[in-house]
Amino acid sequence: MRQLVVNPAGLFACESIYASGWPADHCWYVKYLGSGAECRITMQQMDRTELSDEMHGPDGQLATGREIIPSEWTDYNGHMNVAYYVVAFDRATDAYKDQVGIDKGYRERTNHSTFAAELHVVYLQEVREGEEVYLTTYLLDWDAKRHHFIHSMWRVSDNKLCATMEVMSLHINLEARRTAPWPTDISERLAAVHTEHQALPRPEQAGRKASLERRG
Repeated sequence: MRQLVVNPAGLFACESIYASGWPADHCWYVKYLGSGAECRITMQQMDRTELSDEMHGPDGQLATGREIIPSEWTDYNGHMNVAYYVVAFDRATDAYKDQVGIDKGYRERTNHSTFAAELHVVYLQEVREGEEVYLTTYLLDWDAKRHHFIHSMWRVSDNKLCATMEVMSLHINLEARRTAPWPTDISERLAAVHTEHQALPRPEQAGRKASLERRG
């Protein structure tokens, strides 16, 4: 066990590393302990099996993050503000992209990235300051230039689903600023993850739309 003090950018980088399952035999579990200009974390080397059991959601989705809610993320209602759910889910998007190969190295090597085209957030449970949540991701579908996925946020204390965010994302040529086909290696990774996820229960919030249900 070791304790370090790092800036927020360093903390987020470490979170991305553990979520991707690196290194091969062990990875670092990173836990947020404070807020402000500096963040104190504990890093504990854990067996990958132990991490997988702890970090994966009940439906076996990809593990894509963990947060302890700071006071800065709460509002006058005494709970996590709607905007910061999107912040947490956006970090989960980066962790998911790392796992399918659309990482910083890919962007620098190919000058291609992804842009969000559509988001839909469903708020299911209040989340309060100091509560710990973890995030998982399910790949709903993909095609030649798009991937469609949904993130879920779970409270650690009771494993309840707190929120989801469904995302339609486009593969973009950053020079042309236009959509572009996935390269073969990314297509193969997306296909593999999609096949694995088709064997799991589909999140019931997927495809949901806002409406007023009229009751007779």
